[in-house]
Amino acid sequence: MYTLSFEEATDREKRIGGKAMNLVKMKKHDLPVPDGFIVTIESLFHSLRESGLSTDDARDMEEKMKSLVLPEALANELKVVFEKLMKIYPAVAVRSSASSEDLEDASFAGQYESYLNVTSFEDLLDKIKDCWRSMFAPQVRHYAKNMNMPEADWSMGVVVQGLVHSDVSGVVFSANPLTESTNEMVINASFGLGEAVVSGIVTPDLFIVNKDSLEIKKELGLKEIKIIPDGAGTKEIETTEEEQSRFCLSDAQVKQIAEMTKKVEDIYNAPIDLEFGLQGNELFVLQVRPITTLLRR
Repeated sequence: MYTLSFEEATDREKRIGGKAMNLVKMKKHDLPVPDGFIVTIESLFHSLRESGLSTDDARDMEEKMKSLVLPEALANELKVVFEKLMKIYPAVAVRSSASSEDLEDASFAGQYESYLNVTSFEDLLDKIKDCWRSMFAPQVRHYAKNMNMPEADWSMGVVVQGLVHSDVSGVVFSANPLTESTNEMVINASFGLGEAVVSGIVTPDLFIVNKDSLEIKKELGLKEIKIIPDGAGTKEIETTEEEQSRFCLSDAQVKQIAEMTKKVEDIYNAPIDLEFGLQGNELFVLQVRPITTLLRR
């Protein structure tokens, strides 16, 4: 078996990587995580062997990975699970899930590739290979070297998840990263898909929420652009003057996000970093990770 559903992947972090395991954990606690499946770490190594490649020597590996060919059995299984998922969602997100992504003393978050609005099977195969190839990008290898991580220890699963066409997306830190206060959380949010906030290309609205009283302090952001699904990918468009002049979240929505974040933090018993999306009135958890490098309880 080259793929695992979120339900099948419980307690199998060594097969799927950190990002996938966090989503599996949220799904197990009945949090609103879009459905999907994980391409296992064994699938990567099987594909490498079939293509005559090895991670034992990572020199020029990013270039060598361009010749990677997925075994027929893997491609056939991917086609079945992808078509099943596409009966529920109009598109998928494809995200890397490396075993080294969120270690106790290091975080590779944001250094590996992720892709939104993948709509065809052929594009899915390309994006899976691109996620694997990003493991050997110069910035990743440089960071790993600085953290004294052996290159041969690297491995990666890939999350394929139904895409939420978010009207508003954002990131929540369950402890304030500036003041290190564990009694307040920080929400950065803007219109459209969350990549605009995560990549830092917009000035988002800022909400600081007291965990006990749910009192909200807020600061209007410029929200200059938003990223929306477009064809077989995404595009950036300018937000309207009306969107720029108002907060993208109501107070009720901020409190809803805060309550959900508190539930997730209780599950980890540690500060967390959570990505969310709002589609209409539905709130979704898109990614979760413990804060490994900023805060300790």
